[in-house]
Amino acid sequence: ASSSAGGGFGGSFGAPMSPQSLATAGLGVYGGKFLNDGASFVSSNYAKYLSTASMRAYFDVTESYVFHKLRLVMCPFLHKGSWARLPESVAGGTGYKPPRNDINAPDLYIPLMAFWTYVLVASIRDVFTGAHGTFTPETLATTVWWSSLFWGLESVFLWVCLRSVSSANHVISAPMLDIVSYVGYTFVYASLGMMMKTASSMILYSFLTWCMLCNAVFIAKTFKRIVFSEARQSG
Repeated sequence: ASSSAGGGFGGSFGAPMSPQSLATAGLGVYGGKFLNDGASFVSSNYAKYLSTASMRAYFDVTESYVFHKLRLVMCPFLHKGSWARLPESVAGGTGYKPPRNDINAPDLYIPLMAFWTYVLVASIRDVFTGAHGTFTPETLATTVWWSSLFWGLESVFLWVCLRSVSSANHVISAPMLDIVSYVGYTFVYASLGMMMKTASSMILYSFLTWCMLCNAVFIAKTFKRIVFSEARQSG
């Protein structure tokens, strides 16, 4: 499990190997507190409503997983390991290991944190660039609405695309929450891109191009795995 959690990245970058140590190194004790508060926020506001074990698995993450997953999302080209998920025996058949034991497993912790980061950054930026220069709840609600609509529609679109290439003998599909998770990683790029809007145009467009390329590679690799591995096993 430890080898898969690293996802082939290892420690070649010389960076702290967990978000806790990375945050502490950058922001002192406040960095670690921010990370812990974020985990508590997601756990108390989302995970408590997910009563089944299969849904709670999407929040079964560790600091090491979050750190390596973000590196995978932001630079999928450096992923030297397999993109396949790790199977495990469960009651009633075969399932997959949770995110804490498999970097290729989908989670909802990172997408939800990235989603709210994007919403807050976009709303704060609107305060400084808007005509009134003041924060309004309507601005926050509008950002949440359009972001949620994008997230939902793209998830449904990808689910329909998978189903459309199925045949009578080979059903190609994936759990809807898996697809929601994969699409949700887009908000990692979106939130960082929103922060980069204060940079020069050349830096901004270069960063956005990099994000689009990384997102395309990540989605392509992930859905290739679903079509040729997971769907074959489940179908």
